[in-house]
Amino acid sequence: MAVIQCLLVCEGGFDTALVSHIGRLIASYDHSEPEFETSTSGRRPADKIRNSPRRIGQYDLLFVHRDADNAGADAIEAAV
Repeated sequence: MAVIQCLLVCEGGFDTALVSHIGRLIASYDHSEPEFETSTSGRRPADKIRNSPRRIGQYDLLFVHRDADNAGADAIEAAV
């Protein structure tokens, strides 16, 4: 079974609950075993990625969770 290295960029600590859901989706899709790290340190998504435990090129998948906060999809997409 292949191991897939994943990074979840979160807005806050509660977002880490997404790890189990995303992990089940990955496992059901191709029977890989996902290993997750999370990053919440920083204000912007780019800062959180830079502050991740490893360099970005060491991950197979990157997930960015952003709350809409009434900003609209276009604003969130531009931030990511």
